[in-house]
Amino acid sequence: MSKLSLIILLFITSGCYLANPLPENPSYWQYGLPAEEEMDQELLLLINQEIKSGQYENIKALVVVRNDKLVFENYYAASNRKELFDADRISLTISQLAIGIAIEEGLIISVETPIIDLLPISYVSLLQSEPRKSEISLFHLMTHSSGLAWNEGILTSLSSNNDINIMRDQMDYTRYQLEKQLEAPPGFRTTFNSGTGVILSAVIQHVSGQTLEEYVKTRLFEPLQINEYTWQADGSGTTDGSAGLFLSALNLTKIGYLLNQGGHWNGKQLVSADWISKATDMQTQITNTFGYGYYFWKFTDQYVISNLQLETNDLSLISGAEGTSLFMLPHAQLTVMIVADTPLYGIFDPSFFLFRRVIQAIIP
Repeated sequence: MSKLSLIILLFITSGCYLANPLPENPSYWQYGLPAEEEMDQELLLLINQEIKSGQYENIKALVVVRNDKLVFENYYAASNRKELFDADRISLTISQLAIGIAIEEGLIISVETPIIDLLPISYVSLLQSEPRKSEISLFHLMTHSSGLAWNEGILTSLSSNNDINIMRDQMDYTRYQLEKQLEAPPGFRTTFNSGTGVILSAVIQHVSGQTLEEYVKTRLFEPLQINEYTWQADGSGTTDGSAGLFLSALNLTKIGYLLNQGGHWNGKQLVSADWISKATDMQTQITNTFGYGYYFWKFTDQYVISNLQLETNDLSLISGAEGTSLFMLPHAQLTVMIVADTPLYGIFDPSFFLFRRVIQAIIP
């Protein structure tokens, strides 16, 4: 029996893979036995049973890539490999990668460039409406420190008072953002605002002459062989850079894998390694527990050592409002994609605790 046949048989019979039939020629990762990639296969199977029993609530998919091998992939609650899931805030990852590429191409000078210099003239008056509003930079947007008044609380995520929900009732999402009052000087206060991804989208559209979707398609999606997706836009035709992207779980995993590889994919450097290093570094620390990179959640060394039992702190996380989360752990060559429907929890949601369980399967 060939090694691949053995792997397929193991996945089908053991539960490491229980979705649609495996493709004959995978275009992303080769399949790997968990034990061969230094992961505890029995623990992964136990985790699979825990998910099916509802221990982590509404989990729809779990994908684990370790050492360039797909070691676990399963779907739950009638979901499947071909299903397009709402990426929600993971769309922000794509938006900031587009900014990094635009800087590399010379379309933008740096993250410190004020957005007033990168947006159409129709938005300039909004940024000149208040003192210091014109100082807002790309860095401020990506680190949630723009100073714009914003209500995106966890308990109000399904409320009509949530600015995200109000924004999506507007014709022009970017205008809604820029019309918000400046409640603090840019860089002075941190207020979580995932909606600023729409401004990045407007920036890309202005400096490149392409929508964010068009720009990303040729530079990221096509090289990554991401062909099946949908991406919503606002009424003005600007791609929703904060959310609205729908991808399969495997294609979402590709984004995390690309980050873990420093922007390198299939012999090509798609995104600058320097950009990814800065994007996934702690840029703004909020508490003794966590802070932000460029939209990424980052944990302090103290938290990672005491709560995750990791000796190296290079964990990056981006989590959607519904619990769909992408975890990157470069030193362990581990990418974990979890699709879920668990709103109202915040960052420490069932998906986070499921990830913590998965890393326990890493064999020292």
